[in-house]
Amino acid sequence: MARGNGGKFSCVCSLQSFDDDFVMFSQQLSDMEALPEAIDEGIIKINAFKLKQTFLPSPKECLSQIRRILPELAAERYGVFISEVHSASTALNAPVSVVEDFVAQLEALADAKAKDAKFGGQLVEIQSLYEVIDKFQIQVAEMDYAAYQVSFAMFRVSR
Repeated sequence: MARGNGGKFSCVCSLQSFDDDFVMFSQQLSDMEALPEAIDEGIIKINAFKLKQTFLPSPKECLSQIRRILPELAAERYGVFISEVHSASTALNAPVSVVEDFVAQLEALADAKAKDAKFGGQLVEIQSLYEVIDKFQIQVAEMDYAAYQVSFAMFRVSR
């Protein structure tokens, strides 16, 4: 995952890779935490304290990054989605007083119909992000989650 485009995310991985990575790093963290600091092997005592201290921060940091990135990505994608929906809604609800306004509104309607599949795809992507977020109980700003829930319900009802 890299940033580009004025701070926007440029996703070079799939949502499934986030899911897989979260499982892998969680397992690594669990394995490292379960590793005893000393292991007796017959007449040899192995001190694993330094090994544990060396490797434990890596899966913790990776999990922390995923917990930070997924909510940011969901919020960014939701922001783009709601902005486009709002623009389409504003154009469709503009007052009509002359023929030119009516023509503009018909064009806006045609544009909104053309974007309907795009809106649906964007919403499915956002829903998939929130499914992974929910699956791993990642903290999300309450307002972001509530806005997504309302928009998802409204978009599904309007279809």
